[in-house]
Amino acid sequence: MTTYTETSMVKPEHIRIIDEQLKDLGSKVQDSCLDGQEHSLANVLHLACGGGSFEVSSLETLNGIGNSHFSIQCTCQNSVTRAR
Repeated sequence: MTTYTETSMVKPEHIRIIDEQLKDLGSKVQDSCLDGQEHSLANVLHLACGGGSFEVSSLETLNGIGNSHFSIQCTCQNSVTRAR
């Protein structure tokens, strides 16, 4: 099992799963942003960690994203808008 942190590079197949689960939480990131490449978890979760309308209500909810192959351990610590 893989645990991703803000500095991790996320496998393309896991990005799709993360995106699907974020959409269930209200994310409106367009599918065209999913280009089949690895991305930094911080980039994938940028909107969810922000203070705007796409912000996920709690880190507990955000860290609940995953499946039997990976989990997320995110603090949103590097988010400019989440610095609280």
